Amino acid sequence: ILKGTVRDPYCALLHGVGYIGEGKYRSLDIIGPKKYKNTDAYKAWGHILSRCYGTGSLRETNCCYKDSTMQESWWNFQTFAEWYYTNKPSCNYALQIDKDLKVPGNKVYGPDTCTFVPSAINSLFTGWLDNRDLPRGVTVSKLTGRYIAKTNHAEGGLRRQIHIGTYDTIEEARLAY
Repeated sequence: ILKGTVRDPYCALLHGVGYIGEGKYRSLDIIGPKKYKNTDAYKAWGHILSRCYGTGSLRETNCCYKDSTMQESWWNFQTFAEWYYTNKPSCNYALQIDKDLKVPGNKVYGPDTCTFVPSAINSLFTGWLDNRDLPRGVTVSKLTGRYIAKTNHAEGGLRRQIHIGTYDTIEEARLAY
């Protein structure tokens, strides 16, 4: 108690709703003497909570996260981690948790709506707010006025744009995307 290492597992410390709970799942892995790192499940849980309840830029710039919430049972890290480790496939490529592939337009992260998706596939469906009047994946060149089809690719924590092509009509660019 004097060192401050005793904590209430039901105290909502993460974004005002997330708590660790009691159970077998840990938020930290020991990687050496006095060296720790967050577990993959804890990182994923924290990112979802941040999208739903954080004040970060993703909620402001990406329409996919606007008005998103998390099912109350997942506020408990133990419940989320059980789903995470039960459902995460074993593979050699980066995965992300998606809330609206199973249920288009869904705004609630939960066990019945979420699934693991390869990052390369999931990045095709992100909806950045900079082009509200154009189809997803289409922008207008300020220099030529032609339509550009591009996609975002996220891997290893980095996000980069991939240019697909430049077209004379919105429809051509949309089809290319």
